[in-house]
Amino acid sequence: MVSHMSQSQLTLEDAIDHLGRHLAAKFGYTSPPTTGMHPASAFQCAPQYDVEIKYVAAAFWTPKGIAVLNQTMAEAQPYCRPFFDAAWYLCRIGVLRPGETAPSVGVRGPGWSGDGFSVTSAGHQWLTTLAKRPPSEPTRVVQILRPFEPRFGAGFLQRAAEASACYQTGNYLACCAMAGAAAESILLALGIAKISDEAQVLREYRSAQGRARITSRILSGANRSLTEQFGAMNNLLYYWRDETSHGVYTTVGEEQANLSLAQLVRFAHLVNDHWEALTS
Repeated sequence: MVSHMSQSQLTLEDAIDHLGRHLAAKFGYTSPPTTGMHPASAFQCAPQYDVEIKYVAAAFWTPKGIAVLNQTMAEAQPYCRPFFDAAWYLCRIGVLRPGETAPSVGVRGPGWSGDGFSVTSAGHQWLTTLAKRPPSEPTRVVQILRPFEPRFGAGFLQRAAEASACYQTGNYLACCAMAGAAAESILLALGIAKISDEAQVLREYRSAQGRARITSRILSGANRSLTEQFGAMNNLLYYWRDETSHGVYTTVGEEQANLSLAQLVRFAHLVNDHWEALTS
């Protein structure tokens, strides 16, 4: 009996990553994977397109015992839909565009079927960048941090999602800035929980040196170890936020963006695990 992986287990982020790496391998930016991809359908595609999504879905699902190309439309839809959503996401950020790579001069046919896409010039640059880094957690930041939304607020998750999206599109300065903004949301949530007066916390935070004063009030009464851990994570995130938010040239790039997202995850866990100590 074949154990089928549920389509609900395939996140949009995973589908984007698989589709991107499929294209990077097809164009020679990275070596084709040796496992997890069905060789017969790995790069199958009509000549007028760079990629057809049904074949990408087949390359992913066939090794798992799911023959999507032999299924009815209704049967295949749950397994193909994440990859169509991934293709549309890549269209939105300028990596793909719907349709043929060039006009089919003198060819009569039904036109674009909705399954074929072409890589843009900017998309090729994005694929070369993708090929240089292994699959990593930054694409899953929202999934990791979503459970903290009730405690840190909707503004926290909004900024974390923006940071993750900026990382995916290679906007590393913006990624660092938004990771720092998400950390600010955590700090404000702590301050409001400790002082029990949201209006007062916001007024103080927006005043000169307000961030430092709120931080000092939060850490009053915390033990030395917690104070040092909190300060190290908080200060680094704010350094990147300040470094990227001003108008001077900066060398912040992918490495710093990756680290800022990882630091944000650790900071969220630290605050959540020591919430009572920090707010009492």
